[in-house]
Amino acid sequence: MWHKLLGTESVIPVFAMFENLYSRFTYNAVTNTYDAKLTVNSTPNYPISATINNASLKFENGYCVSIEYTVGGAEAAFIDYKLGNYGKTVIDLPDFESTGGKDDPDDGKDDPDDGKDDPDDGKDDPDDNPSTPDISRTVTAAEWRKALSRSLFFNVTITSRGYGEYYDGVVVQKLDLDENAFMTIYDGEVSIIAKTNGEYREYSKEDGGDWSVSNYPTSDEHFIEDVSSMAMLSIFWSFKEQYSQFVFDEGKSAYIFSDEYGSWEIVFANGRIEKIVNNYSDGGTWAYAFSDYGTTVIEIPEVEEPVEPPPTEEPDIGVYNTLFACADFMMVLHRSGVAEIKAHDGVYDFTVEFADGNREFTLSDGNNVYSGNVNRNGSITIGETVLKNIGSIDDDYVDKYMRFVGATYEGSDGSILTIGFDGSTSLEKDGELIECVLETDFYDCYFVVGHKGYVGEVDTENYVFRMESYNGEVYEELIYTKVSE
Repeated sequence: MWHKLLGTESVIPVFAMFENLYSRFTYNAVTNTYDAKLTVNSTPNYPISATINNASLKFENGYCVSIEYTVGGAEAAFIDYKLGNYGKTVIDLPDFESTGGKDDPDDGKDDPDDGKDDPDDGKDDPDDNPSTPDISRTVTAAEWRKALSRSLFFNVTITSRGYGEYYDGVVVQKLDLDENAFMTIYDGEVSIIAKTNGEYREYSKEDGGDWSVSNYPTSDEHFIEDVSSMAMLSIFWSFKEQYSQFVFDEGKSAYIFSDEYGSWEIVFANGRIEKIVNNYSDGGTWAYAFSDYGTTVIEIPEVEEPVEPPPTEEPDIGVYNTLFACADFMMVLHRSGVAEIKAHDGVYDFTVEFADGNREFTLSDGNNVYSGNVNRNGSITIGETVLKNIGSIDDDYVDKYMRFVGATYEGSDGSILTIGFDGSTSLEKDGELIECVLETDFYDCYFVVGHKGYVGEVDTENYVFRMESYNGEVYEELIYTKVSE
């Protein structure tokens, strides 16, 4: 049957490139598709060689209803075919005067709809061939906002697929937020975050393995935020008031928005979102298909609940050789009992003493005494100032961290970057504050300005961040040099 649908009898020659590749495809029960990565060589029916990064075929009732694949490398092209109306497609010919005037002779051949058995599988041709009902692809501004309402995504299944050299894989996410449950399936691994017996748990299973369960520290409010981020919903919801920014493309039956970073395509089906496609400027693509609105069900596995260890009366404080910081100063507690504090005006040493059996402590420099407390979340409070727990660090890391934070840097583009002692960042250019995020281990760094990312390295000898960005067409370089502390 595969050969008949995709081989020499196929009415679309491009499908013939899959004709003899049945054994190269693997059935995916989650997406109900046949998937493969392969290189297709030219055939008599398809005389073109091509690199297929990700091919996916779907069948219903013995008919191929969907073919998706990408061709090429980093600048891959995404191809998507939808098929239907097998045996029911009608072409209305225009009225015109016949030039021959002869009736179609009876050639004695059987009518193709004579009900004879399919010679390939011996089964009667089905009368319920897949067909495409009338589907409305356009929406009004009010329908657009309704389709992007938060509550509409509280029960839905999202199947996302990556295409391109750096974008690969299929992820299935099921949301049932009314029941506080979220499920992710990727590469044979399954994860379910759900609220059971009043507490949030994470159930996980590797391909072919058994279920395990662990506590998932969150609340009802934060659970929605976590899921919104993991399922990309916060990005999708941001389109709710951007109806006027999208233009409807009749050829693609999609609303499209484009900028220098790529494009977004949103496909509607009768007032609901059917697919969202994000095409990146480097040629990669992520496509998100939405289904089972309001009918998605997540079954929680029966697994023995984890047993919490009894709390100890004197928990391990675990603060030594750990760096704590707020925006204005940082502190390292050494096992020798010395607290080293660095602020903008210098470095100071304090003696630290912990009270017996609890988390309270005092800091003293001989003249002044300050009270502190180790909080349950690992942070430290001194007076009314909360210091974030940066983590346990070795002397080499402490040295690099303390040299680079709490300082101001000037960029080669004229911008001013300020790094707080706790790693917080502030970027100003031409008198305006710009949203930015800087992540670094003081060897390599990743810098996000607005929506643009830079990757670079840290020159620990000269207090310099060297960063670059390349989106496939434009190369940019930024150099930030330390100018003051």
